[in-house]
Amino acid sequence: MKSRAKHAIRSAAAIVAGCLTLLLLVMVIYLILGIFFPKAYPTVGVVPSIPWAIFLLIWGLLSAAAGAYVTSVICAGSRVWHVFGLMAAILVLGLLFLAGNVYKQPTWYLIAQAVVWMIGAMIGGSVPVAGKSHKG
Repeated sequence: MKSRAKHAIRSAAAIVAGCLTLLLLVMVIYLILGIFFPKAYPTVGVVPSIPWAIFLLIWGLLSAAAGAYVTSVICAGSRVWHVFGLMAAILVLGLLFLAGNVYKQPTWYLIAQAVVWMIGAMIGGSVPVAGKSHKG
């Protein structure tokens, strides 16, 4: 029984670590943009210009890929199921961001952000990890 509990705790920790990696990287870029490039920062009712929006979406993709890689490294068991768990957490985060910013930012931008993060998680989860296969 102890082995199962350790396995469950490690699985949960892997998904939480992936989420924290994703969110930390996204928050860092927003902090940098808010200080050095305030027009690039998404504000109430305004999405940054298209080049900045693309940059933010690409950064989100890379951040999600890094989060999924962290999840893959930490997880015990199937990397695929852990990445799916991370994607479920991203979906919940995306819905929370959508609900919290529905009148602050355009809906297309918030939906695109969640979709791009999920694609990034799939990409990061497919990166090979030394000593681990996709199945286990």
